[in-house]
Amino acid sequence: LKLQFLYLIGRRDASWGRRVMIVSGARRTAAIAARACGVRWFSTPIGTDAGEVPQVGEQKYAEVLRRLDDLEARLLAVQPMFGAVEDLEAEDFSKYVTQWEYFTRRKQSLIALEDLIPSDGVATADHVINFARYLHHEIPIRLSHRGNDLDRLPYGLSHMRPVRTVKSWYFQSFVHMRRLSEPKTIDDVVRLLPTLRTVLERHSRTLEHLAKGAFDLKRALRPTADLTMLHSGAEPVDRHLQRRAGHKIWTLSNLPKLQDFLNDFNTSRIGTRFLLAHAMELMVQVGTREGWLNEAEAEGLRYSTFDHEPDSFVGLVCQKLDAKKVVDLAAAQVTSEAHKVYGIAPKISVQAAGSVEDVIFPPLYLNTMTGELLKNAVRAVIEKHGRYGCQEGDPIKVTVCVSEKKNLSVRVEDNGGGIKRSLLPLAESYLYTTAPPAYTDLDRAVDPKNPAAASVSPRSSLLMSASSPFAGYGFGLPVTKCIAEYFGGSFQLVSQEGHGTSAYLFLQPAAQLGKKLA
Repeated sequence: LKLQFLYLIGRRDASWGRRVMIVSGARRTAAIAARACGVRWFSTPIGTDAGEVPQVGEQKYAEVLRRLDDLEARLLAVQPMFGAVEDLEAEDFSKYVTQWEYFTRRKQSLIALEDLIPSDGVATADHVINFARYLHHEIPIRLSHRGNDLDRLPYGLSHMRPVRTVKSWYFQSFVHMRRLSEPKTIDDVVRLLPTLRTVLERHSRTLEHLAKGAFDLKRALRPTADLTMLHSGAEPVDRHLQRRAGHKIWTLSNLPKLQDFLNDFNTSRIGTRFLLAHAMELMVQVGTREGWLNEAEAEGLRYSTFDHEPDSFVGLVCQKLDAKKVVDLAAAQVTSEAHKVYGIAPKISVQAAGSVEDVIFPPLYLNTMTGELLKNAVRAVIEKHGRYGCQEGDPIKVTVCVSEKKNLSVRVEDNGGGIKRSLLPLAESYLYTTAPPAYTDLDRAVDPKNPAAASVSPRSSLLMSASSPFAGYGFGLPVTKCIAEYFGGSFQLVSQEGHGTSAYLFLQPAAQLGKKLA
């Protein structure tokens, strides 16, 4: 049945191909296809003329074709899931695909950041168990939604191999979460921890693969592109889009549907990863304090405290955050990376405007956002002034400020020449980068059946994996903006062409963030 089915829907070159096959005498194939679609096929003899369609069967015929199109779309959606979980039998695979489709129709629940922090600031075992139950219910919904979103990517991006790989990861994580029973005791929570860690590791390179898929699409949209570079199963790229792309600077800002999708997708992904990482850290904190996790078990799961007292944390959220310490660490990390890539690094000066302590915010995300801004500044300064001129004066200045209401702001200034006014709107667009593309070893570095092997510790950046290059993905600034907006803040880029660029982060403390997080 499947072979007959695929043969029918495999004729993608023209819609009349299926009509000719059916009308010209392929009665058995037509009957099988109709039965697969749940349609009772007409019994009137089919004419021998390929161009003739019996009047009596026209309605049923159209219904079969419509349902075949629906089933074709479903097959294309399910295809990346084949082989994602090696130990799945056919019956189990069908069961989990059915569950996946059911969960895509369920609404994900929103949660406020303040709901993740106990009112007295001290989490207990009961708090951990309730949070674990919430994750057991919520994470499969979010995973299925993100995977389903990938099927709706416009312009043929859904069919790019890197994007299909990401979809297989979502299904694999979905199956692993659904295999677990609902946590009711601390022992159940302990069994949940390795799965949470595996899910975080598996998806650490999602953004890199999406960037690679978008870059493949970018190449395909050039008028001179060889469309055979589109991977197996891809839809033909619209020639109109190719002509429209021309030889202009190409970014996803030219394709607004894709820009909007990636914004929504990344915002939702940030929320899911935050919930997983926050839950894992909270479980480790309570487990080590109450004795149901030993230090050896907790070591591989614990995130960095960024030189803060461990007792000041509830999950990922630090209740007494020293913002300057976190920014200082980001500056040191970027300086170290710059030395590895360029052999030199410009001086980064970090100053605090007044007291910047006792802020309630996740330091991991502040570190990640600041690090991305500093990477852009360092590269601009080196390219503008050269290896030796980049160390003169204070080429990069960072100012950290906290208002009376504990609103946090960070300004990163550089003298790297600025951005042309005509290009400034593109700076926050996905895939726009002036650096060489950083995709050379991406496919080789990741085993699709074991993506975590090329991944990193969950303590690494939640934006990109630790193996990400210094620049070249074109995702740094737009995803930084997504993170800021996710936590109720904003991001602004101001350029003084000919001199330099100033990037601003405005962030609200968790205590004031009353909105529901996606």
